[in-house]
Amino acid sequence: MWTKSTLRMVALPVLLVCISCGVPVNAAQTEIANDYVAIRFPDGLDVPREVQELLLKRITESICYLEGFLEYTFPRQIQYEFVESTLLSIGTFGLPNIVRDSLPVPMSIEDPSFHKPFNPHEIIHLVNHDVWQDCVIDSLDEGFAWLVSYLYLEFPLHYEASCLLALGELPPLESLLIDHYQGSRYKYRVSARGSLSFLGFLHEKFGHQVIILLHKGLAEIYSEGRVRENVISLIEECTSTSLAELEREWHGVLHATEVHPRYLTALLLHKEYDKADLLTLLHLSQYYNVEIDDPMFIAEVQSLESDMQNFVKDESLNEDELRERIEKVVKWAKEIRQRLFR
Repeated sequence: MWTKSTLRMVALPVLLVCISCGVPVNAAQTEIANDYVAIRFPDGLDVPREVQELLLKRITESICYLEGFLEYTFPRQIQYEFVESTLLSIGTFGLPNIVRDSLPVPMSIEDPSFHKPFNPHEIIHLVNHDVWQDCVIDSLDEGFAWLVSYLYLEFPLHYEASCLLALGELPPLESLLIDHYQGSRYKYRVSARGSLSFLGFLHEKFGHQVIILLHKGLAEIYSEGRVRENVISLIEECTSTSLAELEREWHGVLHATEVHPRYLTALLLHKEYDKADLLTLLHLSQYYNVEIDDPMFIAEVQSLESDMQNFVKDESLNEDELRERIEKVVKWAKEIRQRLFR
């Protein structure tokens, strides 16, 4: 079993090597690299050299951590590309050996994002797809990506799953492990946070080595067919515990977690907001190469998403007003789809 201190002792020598091999660049250049990762920036964006070097350090640190945690070594340099922000800035996504990040590039070392470790979530997907040979179950792919990144960032593993269970939104464990979220942002959230929490429960109860056995075992069963039965059998074999008993104990952990009432409300607001189907709008825009030429809509979406994100801690935000704005955005998005893609 790996403790946090043991993991840091294992990763530290490699980490020091990783950080020391950055390639000096001028401020106007659009790439910085070491043996582990090449980071590319949008053409014409003058990213200061000190920012490039700090990004290289942060991303390399996260790569070294996840290599140590998953007992895996990348066979080649990772390509990490910052691209121009796309519609709604939905976030990063992983491709074979490439991560494309649509979030804004920090332009100063004073940016708040530099005051915390770099989130390795999308890089973990590259590991999953390589180890599992692209035969992945969405929920477990996301679950491992969130688990390793949350452990690295030292975020609480169970809070959102506890809220989902309290709302009756958390599906049965067998369904959670196997079913797809089918492109819905809210269903993705339920699947990802639920799988994160369950894997986190296994990590806490049985230790790091069980997570490794499970991660490597998935590679052996994906190509055998009967994935549902094989996944359940693998989990039960790795833990020497029935799935029903694991679910009972896991739910006990979730029930024992105190949740904030406004967070429960925030999740329900996100569920209502999902009716806007913004993922479909984004995909249609990309597929047809049609720009969403409504700056007022984009501004309202960004403002609404920010307010929903801040709803828990900002009591000046009113639930009824947010619901009215959500209803307006849902209708607005439908009108845009009808106008651009009919």
